[in-house]
Amino acid sequence: MKNSDIKIKKYGRTVLISIDRPASLNAFTPSTVDALNKAIDEFENDNEQWTAVLTGGGEKSFCVGADLKWMASNPDAKREDWNTHKGIWKKMTEKPIIAAVNGYCLGGGFEIALCCDLIIATTNAIFGLPELKNAGSFPGDGGPFRLPRQIPQRIAMDMLLTDKRLSSKEALRLGLINQIVKSDDLLNKALEKAEQINNAPPIAVRLTRNLVYSSLDLPLNESEEISFSSWNLYNNAEKKLHQSEDWKSGEGPKAFLEKRDANWTGK
Repeated sequence: MKNSDIKIKKYGRTVLISIDRPASLNAFTPSTVDALNKAIDEFENDNEQWTAVLTGGGEKSFCVGADLKWMASNPDAKREDWNTHKGIWKKMTEKPIIAAVNGYCLGGGFEIALCCDLIIATTNAIFGLPELKNAGSFPGDGGPFRLPRQIPQRIAMDMLLTDKRLSSKEALRLGLINQIVKSDDLLNKALEKAEQINNAPPIAVRLTRNLVYSSLDLPLNESEEISFSSWNLYNNAEKKLHQSEDWKSGEGPKAFLEKRDANWTGK
């Protein structure tokens, strides 16, 4: 895939995907969105890549959402031109994605990070949803749905309605992010975390993610159905796991008994 806005680099079983428009604080245009969606699809369909790290080019910004300069010069552009109704914003991948957040993480960029499984951020990271104030619009790529599920509702409402922003320290305290690191250490720490995930059997990792996200989507007031549905989800996941070559080979117990790293095939 060739697009100057998106850069891809592979590190063993991990793929690093970078939104590379640092002069625009990695704001995206429709072509950037298309390229990002293609990169995510390629990662999803590549059996050799098990985990992705998503970051922004430069040190100032992860992504600040839609490019307002582009929007001002293209007033006739329609919502569907952006294609944020699919891709990482709307399509839950089967594989884990880590957001490596450097600097500003705002608007649609923050909504990208909210879609990721883990978030590692630099000391200067700033998180916010300024659409109401800056664009006269509302967060249209999942922010109103995902943010209140990841931090307390009152704080989420403050961010959504008043452009309240969170520092990396505040985000860590609220459980929004997993770790704070120095800017120079960001990619190394994110790749290390990806390798930790890759040390587990990939099929089991994907099934675990599916169990978590599937149960989160169930209505809380349907407790009996939650229990029943979760049990079915668990049984289905267990059946898929037991059909995998990694499980049938007994590689996990063998590696443990032999005091070595497991050699997973992902099949």
